[in-house]
Amino acid sequence: MSNPIVVPSIIVKYLPALAIGATTACFALGLLIVNLRLSYYGIYSLEFARTEYILVGAVFVFLVATACASFAYSKEDFKCVIPDIKEKRYGSALGNAFFGLMTLSAPLVVIFGFLFLNTGYIYSWIAWLSILGLILFGHIAQLFISEFATFMHETNLDAENGNAKRASTANRLLGQIAFLLISLGMYANLMYPNIPPAFGGGHKSPVMLYPTPRGLDICKALSLPLQSNQTIVGPIEILTESERELVLLIPDVLSGKQHAVRLNKELFDAVQATTPKIN
Repeated sequence: MSNPIVVPSIIVKYLPALAIGATTACFALGLLIVNLRLSYYGIYSLEFARTEYILVGAVFVFLVATACASFAYSKEDFKCVIPDIKEKRYGSALGNAFFGLMTLSAPLVVIFGFLFLNTGYIYSWIAWLSILGLILFGHIAQLFISEFATFMHETNLDAENGNAKRASTANRLLGQIAFLLISLGMYANLMYPNIPPAFGGGHKSPVMLYPTPRGLDICKALSLPLQSNQTIVGPIEILTESERELVLLIPDVLSGKQHAVRLNKELFDAVQATTPKIN
């Protein structure tokens, strides 16, 4: 008869706190990612009662962890390439470079291929630029945690020994926060818009809008695309939505760039999603 698995009591004791902490962190990251994306169009969302933020943050943490783990394992192979070349072991150098690239890319290609199945994003060079942003975020986050622990330790030192050290550590923390926001912004504007909402992303399929008579007048005034019957609006992209309003992305006729327009949901009788197409 096998012995039962014994879970350490300390894990049981702190498990609820860890779960709450992880959920809160994912919620905060998701809120920040969504608003970094919306800010590109001059819009912000302060609706805190949206559980989608937790999924957005959790997917981001998962991708960062995967990218950093792949990079860490592949780095060991890449370290052997230069010494092999110096010693003229070209076959070994080529093999290490190949296995390094495979270790780095294979897990990410599988995950990206699943996430971006209907967007074609995996074939874009921007996807691989986004990976660098994920790796950058992961490594800077590790440095930030280490530096923050050092800063907290230095607060316990006396004023004479601690002030200079705290100032130096604080400057490094500020720099790391800036880099964290930059890499988070890369994810929010390069990768997040191409992930389907079901997997914590912002890639919504174009929709057809069925406006009320008043809504139709407003849509015509905004030059929204109309079907041949002149009573149905679309297909058109939705940037985000809440219980009361839709935020639509409308292409500018002159510049070709998209800008956002907020419309009350009461202006529409129905919203119908279209079938996504693979690019």
